[in-house]
Amino acid sequence: MEYAEVIDRIKQGRVAPVYLLCGPQSFMIEAVVGALREAVEADKHGTFACETFHGDEDHGSRIAAAAREIPMLVPRRLIVVREAQALSARAESVEALVQYLEQPSPTTILALCAPTFDARTRLARKAAEVGVVLRAEKVTFRELAPFVRHHGRALGVELPPDAVSALLDACGDDLSALHDGISKLALYVEPGRPATVEDVRAVVAPSRQHSVFELIDAIGARDTARAFELVQRLADQGEAPLKVLGLFGRQIRQLIDLKAGRHDSPRLAGLRDFAREKVQAQADRFSMRDLVRALEALHRTDLALKSKAFGRDTEGPRALEALVLEIAGTPAGRAARAGRRA
Repeated sequence: MEYAEVIDRIKQGRVAPVYLLCGPQSFMIEAVVGALREAVEADKHGTFACETFHGDEDHGSRIAAAAREIPMLVPRRLIVVREAQALSARAESVEALVQYLEQPSPTTILALCAPTFDARTRLARKAAEVGVVLRAEKVTFRELAPFVRHHGRALGVELPPDAVSALLDACGDDLSALHDGISKLALYVEPGRPATVEDVRAVVAPSRQHSVFELIDAIGARDTARAFELVQRLADQGEAPLKVLGLFGRQIRQLIDLKAGRHDSPRLAGLRDFAREKVQAQADRFSMRDLVRALEALHRTDLALKSKAFGRDTEGPRALEALVLEIAGTPAGRAARAGRRA
């Protein structure tokens, strides 16, 4: 079952007796567990409503016994099992839980959480037969927009395409950041009103790396006014000019690697799909000559920032603005270069 559908059903009160939540995206797993905790009002009722076990420490028979207990003071309970993959290594634990799932308690929700889980095991097959299996896998670049829309709907906020784009621009493919942003929008936007780009900008702070992405986009488009605005934004966020310059330099070197066909470069190895596609799109907007010139300009600005001439805090943003003019290749930039040579 898809992540958004799992959340939707829980919000609607259509809970299953067992959930097998497995995969590397811990954000998705924790979001489902959070929705289940809300369903049993765990924050209000504490351990009466929710109890946690660990598969690498607790035996399956103990977990099954807890799941069979009649709830006290609450209509139903949630049993969360962390590191559930460890249960598969003990045949007795698997047998105890499989027997429980033959006739699960109608007043218990069992959530088995694991970073990995072999779908071929008896426990996994039984969980799929009786309840819900969610594979919390990586969301691809093309799946991000539908994911954001569905997650917004699950949290009670409608996200039109332009708001989705604004969220993705601000957060990239960081699912935790997207969840936080959507949660803030759900609280900020009046019920029944779709979120707007202005709403996103009001409550979701763009990441520092995103601001550098935008800065390079603006330079590639020769939009110096937008580039100056982004330099000021970074300054307002309290970023040290040398740190911004370091991020800028790293980004330019990634563009050079792509332009030169060095796709296995260590600088590109850590890029996720979303970031790699954005970097490739940026590389297409520059010639190799432009990028080499940009790197030379970065080196000169680095020396200037470290010199006494730019020792005051107010001079840092000015040096970055001069760099923007030079790289953008505008007439003003050429004049700035000529003035420095003179």
